[in-house]
Amino acid sequence: QGGRGQGRGAAVGPVDGAAADVIVSTVDRYQGDENDIVILSLVRTRPGNRFVGLLNRFIVAASRARLGFYVVGTSTAVTTNSAGHAGPAHWLAFMAQLDRPSGLEGGDGEQAAGKRHGSRLPICCPRHAAASTKTVTTPAEFPDANGWSSFCAQPCAHTLACSHPCVEPCHSPSLVPHTQYCRQLVPRPCPEHADVPLHCGALGLGPAGTKEQCEAARLQYRCEVPVTNRRPECDHMISMKCCEYSDVLATSRALAACTAVVDHFHHPCCGHVTKDPQCHQRRQWEATPPRCVRTVAHTRPCGCSQDMPCWQSVQEHTAPSRCHRAVTVARPRCSHVLSLRCHERQTLLDWWGTQHGVHAQRAERDDPSSVTVEHGVEYGPSESLCSDLRVPECGAMARYRSPCGHVSADVPCGVAFRQAAAAEPPQCAQRVSFESPVCGHTVTGACWASTAAIWGPLGRPFASDGEQLIIHEAMLSDSTLIATRAVEKALAGLCSQKVEV
Repeated sequence: QGGRGQGRGAAVGPVDGAAADVIVSTVDRYQGDENDIVILSLVRTRPGNRFVGLLNRFIVAASRARLGFYVVGTSTAVTTNSAGHAGPAHWLAFMAQLDRPSGLEGGDGEQAAGKRHGSRLPICCPRHAAASTKTVTTPAEFPDANGWSSFCAQPCAHTLACSHPCVEPCHSPSLVPHTQYCRQLVPRPCPEHADVPLHCGALGLGPAGTKEQCEAARLQYRCEVPVTNRRPECDHMISMKCCEYSDVLATSRALAACTAVVDHFHHPCCGHVTKDPQCHQRRQWEATPPRCVRTVAHTRPCGCSQDMPCWQSVQEHTAPSRCHRAVTVARPRCSHVLSLRCHERQTLLDWWGTQHGVHAQRAERDDPSSVTVEHGVEYGPSESLCSDLRVPECGAMARYRSPCGHVSADVPCGVAFRQAAAAEPPQCAQRVSFESPVCGHTVTGACWASTAAIWGPLGRPFASDGEQLIIHEAMLSDSTLIATRAVEKALAGLCSQKVEV
């Protein structure tokens, strides 16, 4: 590493698995180059190898290192030839040189005796050589980034930007960065917790913070040590950071609502129980009782039952509201069914109680059309006359009884009551048999025509002996003739009896 002419070596290396700053090259290609550390690999060299035995190649290989030269391989590969005799003189001299002590301290076993060759390689931490020397015999024994702390347990002496040491276990900065959290203890500015340790890294500046910046941050540091104090409003204990409690004392911060679970709350208006409320909820409810939203069954004065929130039921007891439930009610005058709202039903019944008159009766209990309205009976007023409601006149079918006793079916209810209240009843069209006031014969006609009262002023202008119709001369005045024609017209077609005139 750090050598001249690395471009020629780079044509061969780096290779897979080697570090980026390690150059792999052949001896011939490395002529003229140099490096701080050179490792010569002879692991595949056999005794008598002519390439290794050449003096000029030996000189190139052994003279390229500035600080350290390491040869990896079997010593017999260079000290003997293929016949088992002594190898090249320059390699023998080189090995003899390695048998003599180098004057450097360190190592154990053969290395401790001063030899610089053997089956083990001495290694040490480049930053703490005296405290981390060990020997390795296989590549697996070399420490890596993960196992470096077990190889060298000395702390890293690097000084961070905050002027404190790294204090991480010894590591290679190129593989493991220096600490991101300085663990150097600094004075805590909070007088209440001055004895609680405070790391420089807790100031929040990171590894880039300078000494001056760290000191400014320390003076402004907000103490995070948990403290426990008693709440003034409820005596419950509260845990919070020391800095937050200082803000509360300085009135720049309000305490969070107390969430401790307290005894059940009994509502003062209705007695309903809310189980296990939080402290702040119960204190608020005690000061201002809330609306109780529990669903209850409320019975109104009208008798209707309805599910509603408890608070609304309490109000209904003192100030009842209108009941809007859909109900049916029998009309007070005719008993026909009417669909209303509950409060309208009560209004209708109260209004009817102030009126005079009777209600119509049913001829058959379960037949609404059997309601019978009789002429001359004083019935109550129509429900449509109630000024507080908008109720139409009843149009259901009813029965009307005329003064003559005849009953007309399928008469609209309102029409039947108007006919019953009229001074002059309508003409009864019921077909009946009666004695003709004209001729005395028995005829069939409308009921109203059978009433003798309507013919009384005329008398009987005709006489009959059963076979002949005789006109009296005394009745042949002009007025009598006019009345006679009227009678004839009224009774036309009624009498089919054949007589001689």
